[in-house]
Amino acid sequence: MKTLSPVQLRELAKSFVRASDEEREIAALALAGDQMLARRALDWLPEAFGLLMAGQVPGLELPTTFSARNNMGDWKQFPFSAEPLFAHALRLAVEARESGEEELFRAIADKSSVVATLNKALNGGASLSGAKLSGPALIGVPAETYAGHVFQGSGPESAGA
Repeated sequence: MKTLSPVQLRELAKSFVRASDEEREIAALALAGDQMLARRALDWLPEAFGLLMAGQVPGLELPTTFSARNNMGDWKQFPFSAEPLFAHALRLAVEARESGEEELFRAIADKSSVVATLNKALNGGASLSGAKLSGPALIGVPAETYAGHVFQGSGPESAGA
């Protein structure tokens, strides 16, 4: 499966701070050289950063899988290990957090479905203690992208992704 190097991913991450969505799409395509790889990078950077942020919430159980829809329209679940960009993006998120790059960290995390879901729950008065967070449901990346990995059931884990 194609991936971006950590250096390329960091370069793309910088575009989340001041670039528009359109400028970010152009930057991702230029770095990736492939439309689907660009889409995956743009989707996974925020989700990894958002999951790291969610990990700071006491008592919140984090997901271990994500969902993608196949060509038949069925949702399939995969372990995070099925997406190599997730591991790179998570390492980048940890580095950004540990090195005090708060503007970068927040700009990327705020674009994740994870943070949107948590904000919605908190704004609705819900308690997150003891809650289980669902993994992202990818809209623009088909399940067939992860064909080398065993499907783990069906059903989107997150309606907000």
